[in-house]
Amino acid sequence: MKNSIQKIGIIVVIIGSLVTIAGTYYEIVYDKPILTYEILNTYPLPDQSQIVPIIIRNEGHAKASNVRIIIETEGERVNVMYKSLEQF
Repeated sequence: MKNSIQKIGIIVVIIGSLVTIAGTYYEIVYDKPILTYEILNTYPLPDQSQIVPIIIRNEGHAKASNVRIIIETEGERVNVMYKSLEQF
């Protein structure tokens, strides 16, 4: 009787340890946002301007909230917003 109670206690400790390790692995390694980006070909505009499309993806397993994207460029920057490409 005493021997079987010790075996059950050891099994409970092993299962608890495995659950703790799996949960820690999930939070630290698996459940993370992984942001990648791709710069596509530029579209020339009049007056020596151009549009540079950039695709930003979240390839991870968690939401990427509170993300700040900073794009560094050379030369003069002008903020222009077009509703569609037909305006060119």
